[in-house]
Amino acid sequence: VTTSTDQMANWKTYTNEKYYYEISFPDNMGYQTSLDPKTVFIGGSVRGKGYGGISMSIDAGNRDNVTLPIEEWMKDHTKDFQKTTLANETAFFYSVGQGQFGGTKVYYFTHNDIIYHISASYTATPPTVELEEAEKLTDQILSTFKFVETSNSPTHYRTNPIDLGPLLDCGSYAAHTCTCTSDNEC
Repeated sequence: VTTSTDQMANWKTYTNEKYYYEISFPDNMGYQTSLDPKTVFIGGSVRGKGYGGISMSIDAGNRDNVTLPIEEWMKDHTKDFQKTTLANETAFFYSVGQGQFGGTKVYYFTHNDIIYHISASYTATPPTVELEEAEKLTDQILSTFKFVETSNSPTHYRTNPIDLGPLLDCGSYAAHTCTCTSDNEC
């Protein structure tokens, strides 16, 4: 099954207004959020009930425990990663469990000082759904991930991927660009 752009136009879209992103997926799949919308799970079958599967989790977290640039942090956690682009951001990914019937791709990237972690697993059920088809659909879903501007979007952004530096009086880190009010708050 080849998914065309026209078919993708009819996909469902999940929008996370707290972390300013959206992602689309086929209408035979669904999603569920955690109590805090920091994590969302997307899943379903490739062609309908019982034919291959895709399971994806998207987790948005802060940088409280990560003071290194994300690429350096990745080097400390896995040596086997590659650079790519996801949602117009430099992302780092690695594959685990790649086999005859499935695999998992793991992505890490930052946007507005938030670390995003996406884990995308896919399975095949040959001869009905081949591994290449399940992987291609997973990649198509990932290609729809994008950041969206909302009225709640942050007003300060982290600059280059450097150490965040000391916390300033206005509540932001030195590596941020922020606008402080007369009360010295960002």
